[in-house]
Amino acid sequence: MKKKLILFLAIFSINNPCFAKEVSLNPDLAKKNHLRLSLDQAIKLAIKNRPSLKAFQYAVQASKQDEKKALSGYKPQINLTEKPSFQSGYKGIQNDVTIQADQLIYSFAGPLEEYKIAQKGTGISEYQKLRHQELIIFEVTRSFLQSWLLQRKNNFIKYLNSSSVQNIKKSEHENKLNLLDKNVWLNDAATYSENISTVYIYSDELKNARSELEYYIGKKFENGKSNLILTWDSKHEIKLEALNHYYNNAIKHRNDIKEKQKEIEQQEEYKNFYKKTYLPSLSLNGQAGRTSGNASNSIGAILNWSMFDGGTNYYESQKANANKLKALMEKDRLIQLTKFEIQKSYYELNSILKQLIAKNIRLTQAKNEIILRKQQFEIGDISKVDFEIAKYNWETQKFDWLTTKLSAELKLNELKYASGYYAKN
Repeated sequence: MKKKLILFLAIFSINNPCFAKEVSLNPDLAKKNHLRLSLDQAIKLAIKNRPSLKAFQYAVQASKQDEKKALSGYKPQINLTEKPSFQSGYKGIQNDVTIQADQLIYSFAGPLEEYKIAQKGTGISEYQKLRHQELIIFEVTRSFLQSWLLQRKNNFIKYLNSSSVQNIKKSEHENKLNLLDKNVWLNDAATYSENISTVYIYSDELKNARSELEYYIGKKFENGKSNLILTWDSKHEIKLEALNHYYNNAIKHRNDIKEKQKEIEQQEEYKNFYKKTYLPSLSLNGQAGRTSGNASNSIGAILNWSMFDGGTNYYESQKANANKLKALMEKDRLIQLTKFEIQKSYYELNSILKQLIAKNIRLTQAKNEIILRKQQFEIGDISKVDFEIAKYNWETQKFDWLTTKLSAELKLNELKYASGYYAKN
């Protein structure tokens, strides 16, 4: 429906000179109250506001409680038992009260080994949290840059709008005087229709990009009183290191690889734990009781040695070993995938940077061209319409350069993510 409306407006404007005027663009940019937001600020807000990251933090806290729970096995275990009963030969209820205390002295498959397993589990949870934080930085950076580019597109749209209106007015006037071939007139009208459609669509594109950015950041900025202005330096130079630099950085810093290594170590701990269950444990036992007025106390040492359990713990040990080997293979696959992602992003970025060199030369030529056109307009050699078209062509070249620069930045963002740069920082 909206497309039909845009087409109708374009066609209507061709036949009605009073309607062929510039569209009002981004009225919010005229507001005095601007809320400026840099990329670093956007990332900090996203990390602060993302509920999923907080969920990972709670998972880490839960894993730490497993560590404390494991070590609690070396603390005394005290139980109170009261047993009322009827016995033949006695009158009334016989009440047996017993307090029993057990203190583990040492076990080969005891709390210390359970603590080591829980510790590895905490490490896995921490790396999962860090991995999610990396993903947040990657997503916010991508969304921020795309939104920033659309913000900068405003000048391009402004001059597209202005030049389109001036050109169609000129064509309309020449057509009325029968100075234009019908095919030329129809071509100008079609071009105007396409351009004015781009102008109308721009506002929706910008709002959609801002909405996505607000989602990733977890905060709504547009409130009708102030306008969000994204700030980013587009002139900084991108410098590529050698490919091996990114490989080595990824192997050293990527949290998903570290997480997989923790999983390998945890399965090794499980394997050793189940093997050690066949070794003895030593504990002290103390008991104090009273039965119908008669007190009894005892203290002693208990040696517990599982001689045979049907092979249950042996099978558990073999299972842990298989899981360890599986994790090792997954780590190798992850490293290979990481290298592939780095290589792909690296060469694609290198290709875009070469394109950017050519764009820089073209931009310099376009800058000289607009200076010349301005001088020609000031001395009357070209018309206002021609000068408007020249300004539009200049903005086109600038935006074309900026689009290529943003493509390079987005590809650099992929390379940083793949090579563990966000993990390192």
